[in-house]
Amino acid sequence: MSHELPATASSGTANPEAYDLYLRGRFLLQRRGAGVRQSITNFAQAIAKDSGFARAHAAYALALELLPYFEGVNADSLGRLAIPAARHALDIDSTIAEAHTALALAHQHRYEWREAEESYRRAIAAEPPDADAHIQYGRFLFYTRTVVEALPQFRRARALDPNSAVASGWVGHLLDLSGRPEEALAELRRALQIDSTVPPTLVFMAQAHLYDGRADSARLYAERIWRVWPNWRSSTAAILAHLGDRNRVLAALREAEEQDPMGGVGIYAALGDSTRWFEKHEQGTAARNIWPTYSSLSERGLDFMRGSARFAAIVRSVGLDERIFTAPTGGRPR
Repeated sequence: MSHELPATASSGTANPEAYDLYLRGRFLLQRRGAGVRQSITNFAQAIAKDSGFARAHAAYALALELLPYFEGVNADSLGRLAIPAARHALDIDSTIAEAHTALALAHQHRYEWREAEESYRRAIAAEPPDADAHIQYGRFLFYTRTVVEALPQFRRARALDPNSAVASGWVGHLLDLSGRPEEALAELRRALQIDSTVPPTLVFMAQAHLYDGRADSARLYAERIWRVWPNWRSSTAAILAHLGDRNRVLAALREAEEQDPMGGVGIYAALGDSTRWFEKHEQGTAARNIWPTYSSLSERGLDFMRGSARFAAIVRSVGLDERIFTAPTGGRPR
């Protein structure tokens, strides 16, 4: 990796080693999965080389706020590190999108939806070409509002960074949820051609095949996730539940619950156990778990519960719009 610094880099560094560590961290972060944890180390090392390197502070904050989606770690405790880092970056340079995005994630992890959206808008206004800001704002809109509102943000991220497997994966998933399976599968194949290891994209691909009636292909991708990404076995087990692999599903459920009180919650929906799904989400809400932006209430597997008063109460309890999520298709187009 080159040590040369870009001539136009704002909030840069005069330290080539710090910049190299930052670039390596950015690469790891874009790959998601285990790369998120590894990127945090790189960003911390970059900061140690140059404490005034604003972008390293911002990227460190963003990686910390993304870590709970890939490991069973407490978002609140990470926020105590991420928020000061993001604010420090903005004290040096208020135009860094990553720092605003990290603060937006911190707000959404606390169910502070209005403040989160304001921070996402600041991120995009500060640096319109920042693909990550559009990806995270798209996730926010998907989890808190509708697929129709979220999809343009992911499309914009894909246009800004055509090599982002994450952006393509999300475009594919939302096309799938929009009832456009062929377009979705083409986009998801594109995402996996860019990077075949991104866990959410593999899950999206398995789901797309499952709901398009391609059981053998769905199982193929599910088995791949099961082998390569043990931390994602809960998502895999939910797919395997639909495919009738009950014994392995129940074993995965026990393992997930031992590791995390909210572990395996999607498996209950896949098994049709609405009572346990309700109980888990009520407990998770009381504990201020980040489930509202970890598992979307728009997913198809929840459609059988949408008419329940208990489902509506869960939506209200986290401050989301029950009119959206209690509709027959949730936040998906009808």
